[in-house]
Amino acid sequence: MNRLHRVFWLLTLCAFVSGCSGYRLAALPGDDPAAAPADEVDTVAVGSVVRVTTTAGEAHQGKVVRLTHETLVLDLGEVGAGGAVVLACEDIASVELSGAKPGTKVLMVTVVLGIALLYLALADMHRLNN
Repeated sequence: MNRLHRVFWLLTLCAFVSGCSGYRLAALPGDDPAAAPADEVDTVAVGSVVRVTTTAGEAHQGKVVRLTHETLVLDLGEVGAGGAVVLACEDIASVELSGAKPGTKVLMVTVVLGIALLYLALADMHRLNN
């Protein structure tokens, strides 16, 4: 594999990895919308993978299996030690959603296509020079 191929694959890998990881700030249904700008905070829904920090400082990661205005039930089987935990919404200090925002995926595809076009242009220039 020549150097140009390695650079192409490295840039493509970086584009995918940078947009697929981490947690982002989220809000529970019924939270005060004035607490944060609406375009920066997503709302938690059943099925979301979240990281919750309680007012006591405990951290829990899991999939939301039930959500009401009073409680949040997390299934810890996929991410944690197994089982489920029921948290009172009033005891939750912060909630973060796992994964990238939906718009980030479009940006990643655009970046990868740009890298591919750059690769093709450089390959053509290299071929013409030889």
